[in-house]
Amino acid sequence: MIVNLFLVGFNMLPAFPMDGGRVLRAVLASRMEYTRATQIAANVGQGMAFLFGFAGLFGNPMLLFIALFVWIGAAQESTAVQMKYALGGIPVARAMLSDFRTLQPDDSLARAAELILAGSSTTSPSSTAVAWPAC
Repeated sequence: MIVNLFLVGFNMLPAFPMDGGRVLRAVLASRMEYTRATQIAANVGQGMAFLFGFAGLFGNPMLLFIALFVWIGAAQESTAVQMKYALGGIPVARAMLSDFRTLQPDDSLARAAELILAGSSTTSPSSTAVAWPAC
């Protein structure tokens, strides 16, 4: 029971992405924008990771590994939320390919290169894709 209580206490430290960091983000997100709350929670988590790493240098070396995982996890979670927010309003039509050209088995590689280069020179979101038919 003592070990479980210790694990609960450790996991509730505000070191994002641990549970305590997620609780911190939830509290912050109730008062501000979700991406900003995530960024603050990630910064707090990285600060805690720094403290874990510093304590690991002079005490338990296992804290160095925990610090590394917390630091990387906080950075990745923050980046993922920012990317999701940035790409959230973009319609699929802006990113999809809609102009397809096919090659026949007897077409030359020069023809394939010509079609590929013609498609990459356009700046429209519906650029050309080259498909080889199944044989």
